[in-house]
Amino acid sequence: MKTTNLADKPSGKIGISISNENGTLKLTCSMANSVALGMSDTFVLGAKTVWFAGIYSVHLTLLNKIALRSSAHLVFSKALCTNTTFKKMETIDFHTKKCLNQINVLAQQSTAIAQETTATQQESRTFARKSDLVQQRNEIHAKVDTYAAHVSETLANVTSTHNKLTRTTVTGNRLVTQMNEVAVQLRQSYATLSLNAQRMTTLATSVQQTAGTSIESGSVISK
Repeated sequence: MKTTNLADKPSGKIGISISNENGTLKLTCSMANSVALGMSDTFVLGAKTVWFAGIYSVHLTLLNKIALRSSAHLVFSKALCTNTTFKKMETIDFHTKKCLNQINVLAQQSTAIAQETTATQQESRTFARKSDLVQQRNEIHAKVDTYAAHVSETLANVTSTHNKLTRTTVTGNRLVTQMNEVAVQLRQSYATLSLNAQRMTTLATSVQQTAGTSIESGSVISK
């Protein structure tokens, strides 16, 4: 605690300010009519402070410490000051506690903002994860579509080949039928030729027999 001349300040006034010096948060309480007590204190908050969304959240134990120190000043000043001065000090204490309550409200609001920010960050991460999953799903769908196109193309090729084989089979069956017909015709021709050969043999035998009979009977063939 340091002693500061506050005689030039209006009676019954209190000043509380928060400053950030090189990353160190400081809370300064200045009270009038307290020259002898040195009621201008600077409390280094440091690690007991959480910075979030532009609001300083002061640890509650530190607030209680400030309130207790203010009350201790009042008890000590009662023995040194007149009743009028003490009443002014009580007014100062009232304003001090009022300011502390306001700081406490700010701390609660800061905590709420921190919780909302954390929830928002979690929602953002969840949304990002969902976006990644949607992108992965779209990529999988694209791959499936590509594979489906390949399968369709392969199926078309198989169908075309099957149709060609079917046409080839039909053509082959037609050729077999035609060859069978030709074979039947050949067999019929062979049978006809055999029959004609037998007839010619019979005719030749008959001619030979007729010629031999004519010679034996002395027939003369005249020119």
